[in-house]
Amino acid sequence: MVTLNYRVGVLGFFSTGDEVCRGNFGLWDQTLALKWVQKHIASFGGNPNNVTIFGQSAGGVSVDLLSLSPHSRDLFHRVVPMSGNALCEFGCRTAKGQRESCLGYLRHIGYSGSEDSKEIMDWLKTKPIEEMEKMNGYVIPVTGVFVYEPNIDGDFLSKPLDELRREAPKKAIMLGVAEHEGLFFEFLGQDSRPTEEILKSGIEALYKEDTGPDFLKVREKIFNFYTKDTDRGNEVQMKERLIEFFGDALFNGGAIATAQAALTHGNTVWFYVFDYCSPNGFGGLEEMMPFVGPTHCTDLRYVLGEGLYSAFQPNEEEWKMIDKMTTLYTNFAKYGNPNGQDSDSAEWEPYSLATPERHYRIGYPRGGMRNEYHKGRWAFLSEIRANNKILEEVVYGRL
Repeated sequence: MVTLNYRVGVLGFFSTGDEVCRGNFGLWDQTLALKWVQKHIASFGGNPNNVTIFGQSAGGVSVDLLSLSPHSRDLFHRVVPMSGNALCEFGCRTAKGQRESCLGYLRHIGYSGSEDSKEIMDWLKTKPIEEMEKMNGYVIPVTGVFVYEPNIDGDFLSKPLDELRREAPKKAIMLGVAEHEGLFFEFLGQDSRPTEEILKSGIEALYKEDTGPDFLKVREKIFNFYTKDTDRGNEVQMKERLIEFFGDALFNGGAIATAQAALTHGNTVWFYVFDYCSPNGFGGLEEMMPFVGPTHCTDLRYVLGEGLYSAFQPNEEEWKMIDKMTTLYTNFAKYGNPNGQDSDSAEWEPYSLATPERHYRIGYPRGGMRNEYHKGRWAFLSEIRANNKILEEVVYGRL
């Protein structure tokens, strides 16, 4: 296994939205590492003709984008975007949107000059890196939860994402999400406001004016959808709805959209939902959680052996889960099929557009194919995404 470092935050993804500073430097760093692998991995016993890349969350976005860019897509052969991909709402912005996000932040920390890109960069070069971390009080002027994101820069990402995916060499792709992705963000935020207010704030952050002229109606529609048949004064029920919204908006919608796009353009797709965790796997954080369940990053401990939420001291059952996960991942890396070479005994079916919600549930003691994806909310998510002006431009180039 090869791990790599790359620039993040302002150093990795700041952009003026033009040739002065296009951004996407973190993706260029990753590409350089992949070139190193092609050149040198044979000296370490590796095979440059059988390279699989995988990443989680922002790393999932990265590996999916790497599979699309003309600068990187020929440097590996299989890809595993875990809980993050190019079609997640936080995955990629237009160059214009990224410029607005970055320039807005500079004004937040004291820039008072013109909008000339060279002047902006000259000012930025005088600031210590510590100045770039003063996020308190900054409200991003465009839709999104992060100031710095990849963008359609005209170089690394030279075309809309769907066009790049259509042109890219075909690969085997194994992608998915955890069962309760939004749980991580609910307890991580530790927001003391009523849950109804938190939900409305989250919807507002992810559906601003730049998503379309009817953004206010869209916000109302989303809020009503997630709170239907729910007592809005019942905090337990509302927290469950909040977790569903954050999971859907940030990860679940993008995951199934990516599975469909990848398959449509000729790739082999293995789609999953990770549905396992130890009841004691969150340590002291458990006290802050509305319930315990598999969430963002939970799957990493069974692939990498790192605890993240708490020290990882696997019990007998967890050792079996580690064996299962590492077998799925190594099978995919070696053969492009998580079932291994013996396809006659395949438990995990390849993804099919004929049954678009059907996926493999990674569970214990056994997993299995499941027909419904996150309680069937995909139909609603698909409708909302289809009318999102940002996604239409980033993915299809429609202005």
